[in-house]
Amino acid sequence: MNQDFVPDHQTEFGAEEPLFESVYQPITEAEAQAKKATQRKLFGIVGMGVSLVLVLVGAMMWLLSGQRSTPNRVSETPLPTASTTPLSGWPARIQALKTELEAADPARQSLSFPQVDMELRLDELPRNQR
Repeated sequence: MNQDFVPDHQTEFGAEEPLFESVYQPITEAEAQAKKATQRKLFGIVGMGVSLVLVLVGAMMWLLSGQRSTPNRVSETPLPTASTTPLSGWPARIQALKTELEAADPARQSLSFPQVDMELRLDELPRNQR
């Protein structure tokens, strides 16, 4: 469209430029082949890169898994445990609360469930309102 053209109204603009003209330009066979070749090259490069990264990660994991060993201990003295060390202050209070909590576990109690009245009454008053 010409840049100097300023229409007075919309019908003149419509007459100057066709509205539904195709903007699609078909590509030639050579351009299509070049595009496919470029896509294949890109796919191959990305695939090789991913494969290389996976091989490197696998090799690193294999090498690092063989380096795990137990550290050498200097002395075989037993470490103090909770049963051998007397507790005082906050640790003693925390231990006492833990034992109380374990004793109050409802899964370990042998109490039976209370009796439940499963009968549904629509026309009678409840027993405590008679």
